[in-house]
Amino acid sequence: MPYLVAGLLIVGALCLFDLILTVGVIKRLREHTERLALLSSERTLLQASIGVGEQVDEFAASTTNGTWLNSETISGEMIVAFFSSDCVPCKEKLPKFAEYVAGHPGSPQNVLSVVAGEPSVASVMAGQLSPLSHVVVEDIGGSLSSVFKIKAFPAILRIVRDESGKLVVTDTDIELDRASSVL
Repeated sequence: MPYLVAGLLIVGALCLFDLILTVGVIKRLREHTERLALLSSERTLLQASIGVGEQVDEFAASTTNGTWLNSETISGEMIVAFFSSDCVPCKEKLPKFAEYVAGHPGSPQNVLSVVAGEPSVASVMAGQLSPLSHVVVEDIGGSLSSVFKIKAFPAILRIVRDESGKLVVTDTDIELDRASSVL
């Protein structure tokens, strides 16, 4: 009989230990689920810009060289890039962007670069971009940034007119390592 009691106590202790471990695993899984949900919602909130297939609202802007651009003057495919003058990833991506648009058909006419930030600071980046594209300097949250719903920098988009003549976004994830081509 003492062996039976000892055996039951050992089995009971093992079951209790297993129960404690299971509760710990469940608690950890809940924490991970909450973290993944938070990351997913942050990613959605941090979508850099207007989405693929969305229509671009009417806009108008004056470039640094005095050219007036608006949504009606755009014909064909256009690359639209948004940089911030105080953004480290923007400064790192700028040389690749320059190389990419140099091979873009119609460049610099079909490329628009928007530099957001304090004009005195943004002028340096604007100077680097001006031989490659039309350049607009605006404050963060400026009119073009609002039209394209820019929430993060850098953002590089491809826009084109659809069958109905409306400007739509066709690409928000342009790979700068690939050669530029018209789709």
